[in-house]
This record gives sequence, C-alpha cells and structure tokens, in this order.
Amino acid sequence: TAMTESEAAGVDVVAPAPTSTTRAADDATPTSVRVAIVLYENPLDEMWRCLRSLVRSVERTGEDLRLAPNVVTIAIGDCSGGPMIKDVDLAALREMAGDRASIDYTWFGRNLGHSAGCNALAKDAPEDALLFLNPDCYVSPRMLGRLLAALRDPLVAAVDARQIPCEHPKWFDPVTGEQSWASGACL
Repeated sequence: TAMTESEAAGVDVVAPAPTSTTRAADDATPTSVRVAIVLYENPLDEMWRCLRSLVRSVERTGEDLRLAPNVVTIAIGDCSGGPMIKDVDLAALREMAGDRASIDYTWFGRNLGHSAGCNALAKDAPEDALLFLNPDCYVSPRMLGRLLAALRDPLVAAVDARQIPCEHPKWFDPVTGEQSWASGACL
C-alpha cells in the first residue's frame, strides 16, 4: 500500500481536491491536466527545478484564455527506498505552486518501476489530459500551452515535447511535428 511520510507516522493527510472540470467552449481543448512525475532516488533540487519550470509553463498557459486549464494537478509518485520528499518540502512545493496547481505526493513504499508508477498515478484520473513528465526535465514556458493546443486536433491522440539539447534520434516532420513514436520523457 502506498503511504506518504505523514501516513507512515499515523497522521491523516487530506490532499487538495481538484475543482470542477468544466469543458472548454470548443469542447476539444482539455480544461484540466494531471501531470504524473515518478521519482526514484532523485535529488530534491532536481524536483524543485522541474516543478518551478512546470509552474511557469502553467502560468504562461493561463495568459491564453483559449488554452488555460481550470485544474492542474501535479501527482508525484515516489518509488524510492524511503520518501524523498519530506512533509516540510511538500509544504514548500505547494506554497511555490500557489493556486496555479495542486500537488499530490505518494510514496509507494517500493520500487514499482517507471511504467507501473506512471500507471498508478494515472489510475482514476478525472482530468481531461494526462502529461507524463520525467523529474529531470526543465520545461519550456510555452510547453503546456503548445501540448494542449496540439490536442485540439481530433486526429491527434498524443503529443510529446521536443527534448533539447539532446533530441531523440527519431524522424519527425519539422513543420507539422508528426512522428512515428514518442519517448515518454514528456508525453
């Protein structure tokens, strides 16, 4: 059973609940997003860097009312040998995110592996869109808006972000962005 540090200590924790997930006027643009991040022995400063850049991208997306999600939930799952994020750190991360995003943290109590960790974080997600993000990513301020905009196309099932400076050695159309596969580092 997955436990947070507080639960392991016998303290009840109430995670912030997402607010209403109303549909966009065009009924195609996702209005709520869950960001799933799986940790395994990652340094805390790496997590801070990732989340600061992600919150900047959420803020930037909020400037465009056509794309602005009304709910952003950052779900962090920890497969490490012990909780990597202590209660005081989680409180600081939530304060940094402010009202732009809620942050949920789960220590799984064992190493599920990346794929099973992602599946656990995605299970029963009520949000319209799901973003799998590696904790060592540094997100562009425009990334979230660009990914959400691409999902407006009814022919698009999934989108992934470019990885700079080390792009995956896969073919993609530089004009349309079409490609044959996605890496999963930011999908």
